[in-house]
Amino acid sequence: MPYPTRQGLAVFEDSGRYRWNRAELARDKALEDIAANIPLLLLLRKDFGESFLDWVIPIAGKLPSQPVAVVQLMTNIEDWNNGQYIDNMCPMTVIEDAIPFDQYKNWLERSVAALESFTMTDAGAENIRSRCLRQIKDELATAKPWEEFRE
Repeated sequence: MPYPTRQGLAVFEDSGRYRWNRAELARDKALEDIAANIPLLLLLRKDFGESFLDWVIPIAGKLPSQPVAVVQLMTNIEDWNNGQYIDNMCPMTVIEDAIPFDQYKNWLERSVAALESFTMTDAGAENIRSRCLRQIKDELATAKPWEEFRE
């Protein structure tokens, strides 16, 4: 197989799909340690735009394991997004049947436990933590298995 020329490689690298794949890889790596990578995640958000599937859901998925960092990230983005992110992260937006209901319920329970385990010293961040906790608790109290919606 012949190697691509510099010109061919440049065309490939400039393609939207290649850029998207690089951004996804960077996002996934940054999510391993959200607290250390908040500036990078904010920069990547510009590449992902407002896509909830590609931006919000992967971050929300980390709420039980990195709750302080996720709250700090939400605090950074909340100022300029009028609550649209927190409403889709707390609780995590799910597409029915994309994950089993038991897995979603487990995420809710773990998120509640994680958010109840600390408070934030910054008033704005504490407000977001409290709001997030309240919204997830409300969802946990009313969530019904996906099968019940099909009847």
